[in-house]
Amino acid sequence: MNELMDVLEPRQRRALVLLGVLLTAAFFFFVVGSGRQRRSYIRSASEQTAQQTAHDLKIAGETEQTIWERWEATLLDMEGLKEGFFYRQGEGIEVLRNDLKQILDRAGLRVSHIKYDYIPLEQENMLQVRLTFRLNGFYIDLKKFIHGIESFPGAMAIEQIDFVDIDTQTGKIDIKVIVAGYYD
Repeated sequence: MNELMDVLEPRQRRALVLLGVLLTAAFFFFVVGSGRQRRSYIRSASEQTAQQTAHDLKIAGETEQTIWERWEATLLDMEGLKEGFFYRQGEGIEVLRNDLKQILDRAGLRVSHIKYDYIPLEQENMLQVRLTFRLNGFYIDLKKFIHGIESFPGAMAIEQIDFVDIDTQTGKIDIKVIVAGYYD
């Protein structure tokens, strides 16, 4: 290395030393500056992570609170349903039978025989009464009947519909229907 310095002129040696000093200074500033940026980036990333975690926890807390409030509202709704929606076991089957008769009358249909099945729902502490019967009528009348059951404000629902026969000559449809009424 000394031999190389001997070959260079003094002016070239000064330029080379100056260049070395400048490179050392640039390297020093690069290392110090990037360290600050790196620490700043790490600090920023950790702050963002902390903010995101806090936000996620806040949302989770609100979600759990919302879920709990919905369950409370559902329980209140169920209590309200028990008050006015279900048939009372003390009222007997006549109330259910009269409601079904009104719906059939509105649809213009008649039923001659109804089979009653009583199914206790022990877990819900309720009684399900299933009414099985056959209907014969035009499509529009059966549609009115189904709509009447589905829109009825009491605890009555269609459990099953089986198509028994379709008369292509008259357009009448013969169906077997199971309607359930619920007693508390």
